[in-house]
Amino acid sequence: MGIVELRKVVKRFGDVEVVKSLDLSIEKGEFLTFLGPSGCGKTTTLRMIGGFEMPTSGEIYLDGREVSALPPYKRDVNTVFQSYALFPHMSVRQNVAYGLEQKRLPKAEIERKVTEVLAMVRMDTFAARKPRELSGGQQQRVAVARAIVNGPTVLLLDEPLGALDLKLRKEMQFELKSLQRKLGMTFVYVTHDQEEALTMSDRVAVMNGGRIEQIDAPVAIYNRPKTRFVADFIGETNLLAGEVHREGSAHALSLGGARIPIEPDAVLESGRGISLSVRPEMVTVRKAEGHESEGVVLPGTVEETVFVGSVWKTVVRLKSGERVVATEPPATHGELEQGTSVVVGWNPKSAVVLEA
Repeated sequence: MGIVELRKVVKRFGDVEVVKSLDLSIEKGEFLTFLGPSGCGKTTTLRMIGGFEMPTSGEIYLDGREVSALPPYKRDVNTVFQSYALFPHMSVRQNVAYGLEQKRLPKAEIERKVTEVLAMVRMDTFAARKPRELSGGQQQRVAVARAIVNGPTVLLLDEPLGALDLKLRKEMQFELKSLQRKLGMTFVYVTHDQEEALTMSDRVAVMNGGRIEQIDAPVAIYNRPKTRFVADFIGETNLLAGEVHREGSAHALSLGGARIPIEPDAVLESGRGISLSVRPEMVTVRKAEGHESEGVVLPGTVEETVFVGSVWKTVVRLKSGERVVATEPPATHGELEQGTSVVVGWNPKSAVVLEA
């Protein structure tokens, strides 16, 4: 049994089922992130783990103990919200010490724990300041310190970086991950930011319509999506829909008269509808004259090129009518003018075959 277990958990608000028969096991010391669009059920799931919402049906276990009907203060979890909710009249040290004081721990123990955790989040030199005297990133560190000082079994984080600017947000991503590794504590995180989820997590649970579409390591989520939704939601991809053409053990995607070699994980019957997901960084674009290449080679015309510093982003309209986007380093080629005849290609092993 994992440190957190959800078994057939359902949550309804009136007639709307926002979480649908969810089964999930989170391991001790794991950093797991719920990722998905607004309304997919990720925050509701987090709130049910924390006790802020009760499941309509199903069971929730924390460290082997069934807690489905228990309020938050009877669960060994702490939560960090997007609004840090620090006490404005208290200093940083007093904010962090508050939970320990409510437990009536000895003063010396409180002092030791608060000092340790403030040093851990690099806020020890700001211990006497009030929240209004801190930046957003500093307030975020205090909120995390206040949550971890009690040593909860699980720390829940509901988009805690959402109020920060982009540069600070990226810095805090690495700080939080480093802190989690140092503590060995279980972190359960909610975000709609794909890069944030991929950067910080041991596993990512991609949610859609109240269900987990895929739960996997970040590399697998990105490189080997299991559904069309996951492929389209995570990062940028080219999705080409067509039918399977099979000759013996060789498979191809039939698309507007062209046959694109594919390498599915299992044997597929001819005529079956599928989609092909190809990441732009896996696609090459070359001028058509005298071009020879192995793998996939599809003729098309340059529709648009954009220079974004680290890469050229080239949009090609295939003869079949589909658009394919490629991102390549500037050293690969210069700007391709609009209307240039080109071929796009990729290694069939780089493409993922999905249900249509």
